[in-house]
Amino acid sequence: MKTSINSKKYICSDCNKTFQTETNHFGAHFGNCPHCKSNCAKVCVEKEAIEMRRIQHENFPIIKTKLVAFSVGSNYEYSEYKKQYMVKGIKEMEGIGGANVPVQTFVTGEIWLETNCLFDNQWNISDQSPTNANKRCFDWNGDINPRNNSNRIPHGHYLVITDEMREIRSNVKKCGYCGKHHYDSKVFCDSCLGSEYLTENQIHLLRLLPVAESDSKRVKLTDNEKAELLPLYVELQTSAKYEKHVKNHEKRVKDNNDKYNNAIEKAEIEFKGFKWLLDNNINTDNCIYYSHTKVFCFGWRSAMSEMVKKELKIKCKDFPYVIEFDKEKG
Repeated sequence: MKTSINSKKYICSDCNKTFQTETNHFGAHFGNCPHCKSNCAKVCVEKEAIEMRRIQHENFPIIKTKLVAFSVGSNYEYSEYKKQYMVKGIKEMEGIGGANVPVQTFVTGEIWLETNCLFDNQWNISDQSPTNANKRCFDWNGDINPRNNSNRIPHGHYLVITDEMREIRSNVKKCGYCGKHHYDSKVFCDSCLGSEYLTENQIHLLRLLPVAESDSKRVKLTDNEKAELLPLYVELQTSAKYEKHVKNHEKRVKDNNDKYNNAIEKAEIEFKGFKWLLDNNINTDNCIYYSHTKVFCFGWRSAMSEMVKKELKIKCKDFPYVIEFDKEKG
C-alpha cells in the first residue's frame, strides 16, 4: 500500500531496536539499520501497517516449517554438507561473502512463512514467526568462505520443504512481465496488457506459469493466441475507456486543464505587466519577466544604481504585480 512520503517507525529484527525513516509505503524497509547496520527487512510498526498485515494474514494463511542454520569449517566440508542435506530439485542461492559484507544471522527453529508474495527459491518470514522474524530466507543458502578472509567460515541455512510449500508454488501462477500472482485458471495475465511499457513482442511474457517454474522461458504466442490477444492489446493501448485507464485518464485531464490555466495566467500577467509598463513610459530594456515565479525583474542585464532603483520604485508604485531589483526583493 503506497502512502505519501513521510517518516514512519520501523523495528529491526536483528537488534530489536526501533528507528524512524521516510518511506512511501507500509511494507518492509530494506535499508541498513542505524543501530546495528543489518540489511535485514525492517517491519513497519505504525498502526496502519499492523492492520494491513492482520488483513493480509486472513487472506494469505501462514505456512509453518523449520529453518536449519549451519556453519562448517571449510569449503570442502560445506560441499560435503550440501550433498548430505540439500533436497533434490530446489534452487540454491550461494554467494561469496567478503570481509565487509554484512552477515544476516539465522537461528535453527520453527519459522512462519508469508504466502502473499511467492518466489521460486525464497520466502518472506512473518514478523510473528517464533524465530527469525521478518527476514527473507532461501530454500538453500550458502555463504562460501573467500580465500582472503580466514575469519569468515562457510555458513548458511536451509528449509525443510513441506508438501504445503510445494503445493502453493505449483497452484499459484505468476506473470512473467509484471509478476502479479494469479489464483485462477487464466492462461495470460490481464493486469498489464494495457501497460504503456509493454511492447508487442513482449506479450508472450504475460503467459502465466506456476511460481515454481516462474523463471522458465515463456514460449512465443501461437497463431490462435495472437488472434485473441493482439486486438485486445491494440484496444487497450489506444482507448482510455477501460477501468484500469480511467483513473489515469481523469488525472491527465485535470493535469492538462491545470497546465493550460497556469500557462494562461502566466501569459496574462506577462502581457498585462509589460502593457502597464509601456503605457506608463517605463524603460523595459533592462526588465525581464520570470514566468516560474511570476516576477518582473529590473536590472537583470546589468546592475542598477541606487538612484535608478529609487526612481523606478516611485514610477512603479501602482504596478499590479511583483517587482524585483537586482535580485533584491522590491
